Amino acid sequence: MSREPVCSYLVLTPSEDLAIELHKLLGGSTFWIPVMGFREAEGWRESLLSALRRCPVLGITSPRGAELLARSPEVLEAAERVYAVGPQTARVLLEMAGVKPILPRGGYSVSSMLREAEGAGEKCIVLARSRAGLGRGVEGAGLRVVEVAIYEPSYGGRCWRRRRGSRSTLRCLRAVR
Repeated sequence: MSREPVCSYLVLTPSEDLAIELHKLLGGSTFWIPVMGFREAEGWRESLLSALRRCPVLGITSPRGAELLARSPEVLEAAERVYAVGPQTARVLLEMAGVKPILPRGGYSVSSMLREAEGAGEKCIVLARSRAGLGRGVEGAGLRVVEVAIYEPSYGGRCWRRRRGSRSTLRCLRAVR
């Protein structure tokens, strides 16, 4: 007796809608496990604009932050100079906002970006970053660093398993907020 092969897929995404679309596309059994997503930090624009009035130098520490800032041109316009932590972050800024940032020459890290800014004569820098990254990589900087959380982790909800049209709920661990 021959059986039709059954494929199973494990979908790791914060979006249940994307998992459902992948299930429709892939068929078989699809298991969705929600993973960390991100949401805008409350009041981030006002905080960042306020910080940039005191220090008009902006450092962007991730492509996700660059995407968020590209959708807020008033914030990018408030900065006299923009630094990016690495080439992916720079590419997002250029493609989405038309901003060509300064890249560190000594490696792609927050500390390298700070050294680059200090070497260029900057006295201070405002870092736009994830709430989870606050305080990381700024130790020993020779310039004043102001950090503003512009986004924060958010965790998915329930898990589920789809099997050829049926839906059943799986038990899964949820991250504590």
